[in-house]
Amino acid sequence: MEVSLTLPTELSDIKIWQIHEYEQLDKTGDEVDLMIQLLSIFCEVPTAQVRQMPYKTLVYCAQKLTEALGKKPNLVRTFTWEGQEYGFVPNLDDITTGEFIDIESYQKNKGDLWKLLCVLYRPIVYRSGNKYRIAEYEGNLVTSFKDLNAEIGYGALLFFWTLGTDLLNFTLKYLATKTEKTSTNLTNNQSAESGDGLLSYTHLLKGMYSELMTLQGANFILAYNGLPMSWTYKRWKKNSLKNQKENGSN
Repeated sequence: MEVSLTLPTELSDIKIWQIHEYEQLDKTGDEVDLMIQLLSIFCEVPTAQVRQMPYKTLVYCAQKLTEALGKKPNLVRTFTWEGQEYGFVPNLDDITTGEFIDIESYQKNKGDLWKLLCVLYRPIVYRSGNKYRIAEYEGNLVTSFKDLNAEIGYGALLFFWTLGTDLLNFTLKYLATKTEKTSTNLTNNQSAESGDGLLSYTHLLKGMYSELMTLQGANFILAYNGLPMSWTYKRWKKNSLKNQKENGSN
């Protein structure tokens, strides 16, 4: 029996809901069955049809799909969807409390990625060259965002991941300076209580940073665990409080 299917070779050929559905599969089962389900999900064909394929073709297609999933996504700033142009939030430091609350909520469940994108991408209401302004956030959900491609969805997540890793690296460098000063004070017979706490906290952050850097060479889409997102939110909180103080002092 001849089997006809379209094999995705780029992340832009893969839909967000397909990756989420694949993540729900039991990866400890039979390897051949897993490959069958892999093709069924990403090629959108019944498993019965995939079973009719020659085995060597099945293996080849599974390898190509794995390669596609292993590609690093890029941040897509703007895209057109259902006749409407959408743009990524121009400045994350300026997001509203409502946006922040929903981002924090939606990032906890991988199945809510499409909802997270509804916060991060909104209709462009004004454009001048590469600069643009997006609509104010009203909490609206575009259910068809489930069909957005993985380049858009996971490119946004990788942006958060990189932002979180950079923030963590900056924090470690800052703490290294504080630790050095604390060590100098301890040699002058000052209390060791605060110094011990700082050293323990620094050790914890180093472990987190090491874990995140390890993921740099891994398959981001399948290895992503959401951890760096928390650091991105802390960055937003810090800058938000800083802006409030500066505005209050003026």
